[in-house]
Amino acid sequence: MLLQPTASTWHAHGVTCLRKTTARSVFALALSLALGCGDSAPIGGGGDGGGATGGHAAGGTSGTGGNLGDPAPVDPSVPSVFRAVVFADSHVIGPQYECCSESPGIDNISIVKTEERLRSAVSRLNAIEPRPEIAFLLGDVVHDAHHENEAAWYTENRNAFTVAREVLSELEIPLHYLWGNHDYEVRCNGTSFDQSLSHELFREFFDSDPYHSVDFAGWKFLMLNGQLGASWDPEDERCSTGNASFGAEQLAWVAEQLDEGAPTVIMNHHMSALWMPSEFPDAENADMETVLGRYENDQLRFMGHTHRWLEFASKNEFVLGATRYDDDNFWLVEFDGTDGTYRILDEAKAINQGTCAETYVYDGIPVPVEDAPETGDCVVGF
Repeated sequence: MLLQPTASTWHAHGVTCLRKTTARSVFALALSLALGCGDSAPIGGGGDGGGATGGHAAGGTSGTGGNLGDPAPVDPSVPSVFRAVVFADSHVIGPQYECCSESPGIDNISIVKTEERLRSAVSRLNAIEPRPEIAFLLGDVVHDAHHENEAAWYTENRNAFTVAREVLSELEIPLHYLWGNHDYEVRCNGTSFDQSLSHELFREFFDSDPYHSVDFAGWKFLMLNGQLGASWDPEDERCSTGNASFGAEQLAWVAEQLDEGAPTVIMNHHMSALWMPSEFPDAENADMETVLGRYENDQLRFMGHTHRWLEFASKNEFVLGATRYDDDNFWLVEFDGTDGTYRILDEAKAINQGTCAETYVYDGIPVPVEDAPETGDCVVGF
């Protein structure tokens, strides 16, 4: 059972085996979890680790960033206590997609359902009462989406970007995007599409920059991009797109943002176990963990990419399951801009190391739906 954290005990509950490992692949992570190594703790309780039943008092995980100094100025027109929804990995395909070249099993099964799943997830998010003030999508918005080198082709022909925009335009909550590996088409050895094309397409279809900050009601949300460093440069001998890297410019920008002192949520597609170490070994900002390690206001982290629900307690880091597999895969988080605290209101819905979540109803306090039929493509483990 995951202990209910408090401001004084939250950082004490995670063990550190995963922090120390040099494993840089999902397979290595899975192996470490299977062996009981690492600080990945069960999400949602349940002594057998097999589901999201029990384990928490109503309201879910809460936390605080410690000594953050004075709260950031708050716009009086924005509520000091607000709610955000977070979801990940929609993987929307377009009519050009040729089925099915994904991994065997649920990857091939789920990829043809991505538009349907995302539309259903959007409907569920729109039904939340009271309505959340803000929403975040943690990357891999589209899948196998690059087909021509000219941006005009994408505005003239229906494609994955078109479909994703159509579905996400139905969301009645202001939405902010970050970028995942499938939102680019970069290969270390092989044909790639220039990243500048992807950036142009995201601005055209989603009005989103490659990385940016969202400042809202005393909180800062850093929308990072782990595809801009050496591991994503085909010309660099360290190219390895299974790892995230950020580049010198973005690392310096993150430091500047954290210098402002506001309680901060770090959002990136790849979890930190997959971040490239020592991008710049001799520099002050050697890599992203070096930068974040200098600050106390790195309070909470949300990631995607792995498609399974995971928690790394020593870092306050959560990996969300993918909407690609289940339209229940999202979380509702309440933030307080006056004292820099938060609560994950429906944390217990997540199935630890699983691709699915329990079904909840959101009419005031989120509560599970008894005997809800499971419509997702669900497995537990790697």
